[in-house]
Amino acid sequence: ACNGATNLRACLTEGAWDGAMLGSTGDGCDITHHAVGPRGQLPERTVLEYPTCGIKAEIGQEAYEIWSVKNQVGADQSYYVKITGYPRKLIFGGHPGAQDGEVHVLSLS
Repeated sequence: ACNGATNLRACLTEGAWDGAMLGSTGDGCDITHHAVGPRGQLPERTVLEYPTCGIKAEIGQEAYEIWSVKNQVGADQSYYVKITGYPRKLIFGGHPGAQDGEVHVLSLS
């Protein structure tokens, strides 16, 4: 994290997600932007399909703020998210409404 802001990129090496989501928990941690675009290059503009912002969920003993989109994210696209503050844990994966969606938890502390 630099100056309390972190830019993250979630992507797949094969296959595709029918949408994507990322959630964070931590001290003063807020998601401020999200986008879908070409892998490896933050897009200047993006069209988000059915974006959701600020969904609150409790997983285990942690309260997460989750943002999501229904854009297809395949091997040549990435889901980009900007977080302010200092996240302790992240959850990410396919859109929460998709069948057989996997959610990954990443501990940063």
